[in-house]
Amino acid sequence: MKIIINKILFVFTSLLIALLAFEIILRILGFSVSAYQNYANNKKLNKASQCRIMCLGESMTAGQYPLQLQKILDKKYPGKFAVIDCGIRGTVLEVIYMLLDMNIGKYNPDIVICMMGNNNGFFMNQDYINKINLDNSRSRIKLYKLYLLLIKGHIDNLKDLYFNKKTLNADSKNERAYYKITDTYRKYKIFNKIVYERALKALDMNFRFHKIDYYRIVIVNNLIKDNYKKAVFFINKLLDDNEVIEPLSDYYSLIEINSMVRQFLTEEQKTKMLDKISSIKTDRSLGSVAVDYIRQKKFSKAEEFFDMTDELRMNFPNQETNRMYRLIVKQLINNNIKVICMQYPVRDVKILQNIFKDEDYYDKITFVSNEDNFKKVLKTRGYDSVFKDQVSGDIGHCNNYGNTLIADNAAAALENLMRSRCFK
Repeated sequence: MKIIINKILFVFTSLLIALLAFEIILRILGFSVSAYQNYANNKKLNKASQCRIMCLGESMTAGQYPLQLQKILDKKYPGKFAVIDCGIRGTVLEVIYMLLDMNIGKYNPDIVICMMGNNNGFFMNQDYINKINLDNSRSRIKLYKLYLLLIKGHIDNLKDLYFNKKTLNADSKNERAYYKITDTYRKYKIFNKIVYERALKALDMNFRFHKIDYYRIVIVNNLIKDNYKKAVFFINKLLDDNEVIEPLSDYYSLIEINSMVRQFLTEEQKTKMLDKISSIKTDRSLGSVAVDYIRQKKFSKAEEFFDMTDELRMNFPNQETNRMYRLIVKQLINNNIKVICMQYPVRDVKILQNIFKDEDYYDKITFVSNEDNFKKVLKTRGYDSVFKDQVSGDIGHCNNYGNTLIADNAAAALENLMRSRCFK
């Protein structure tokens, strides 16, 4: 008995030491990234006469257009500007707001450029994404994040499996319980065959809950196995399926299917697929359709869907995103800092203007658009000439050329805003 206890204690102690070591490694890696960013920012603050430009945002800011902006300003006005990159990858407005006082005190900026809010979402149906991103951003302990990702996740998966199996035993056609079980198996790659068979059965039973996801499982599985004939069969079945998509979040699966099978589709099938995606009225689904039409060089159709995307954000805004955006800008203005609110590429700047239209400090904000410059390039050079991915439906992270387009617009706005102060 004593030997068994000693073995258990040894295993437990070893695991604890390993986790602590891993936590230290994670912290060192995280510290290295933030330390380099701090070093680069502090290195620029060597002249009191410099005009300091602080850039707030997420991954589309961090290490992105601020680099090009500094180069442009250095070339035209050597030594007059210091561009401070305060972008944080994967963050949300709540975190930017919590860090704002510290960043103002640390960098004492003359101007702040805000290109932010995408991770929160500007359309009301993005609220659930905002909650996930906020929870992730608030967790300061990396080991706790690892626990949430690994240990707690496995425990929750087993609980779900147990309770959903009980539910399904009581009601063999409970679609939610069936999907939860399938999804639990899918999280463990060794059950791929079981997941595929369950997806086939669900489609045969005409289960509506996460039906698009079942199609995705079956289609992807056949594509991986180079069974294109069967994959095309289910693609056609999907295109002819007029069932309502349930729940709304399934549009991600539909967009993913489209990106994988686009090359196999006829023109008629492409039209059907885009019609199905556009039937889901979210900004990101309609935005992805617009990009698809750009790829097909159907620019009038693309513009139609870009307009629909902007109308959703304008008419059905995410009120919490707007509230947080206003809090950040108001705090900047209260500190006598000039504010530039810059819109993301291809999107209408009126969406940002609408957030502040009733505020008494509206006239103190400089709004910058990145719509016309990007749409012109999309038409002449294509989507992939400016973007590296398509993470947000209508946009993604920019490449160097895309970031230069943003930086050019930001530099022009700075010139107009600060000519009397920084160009003496």
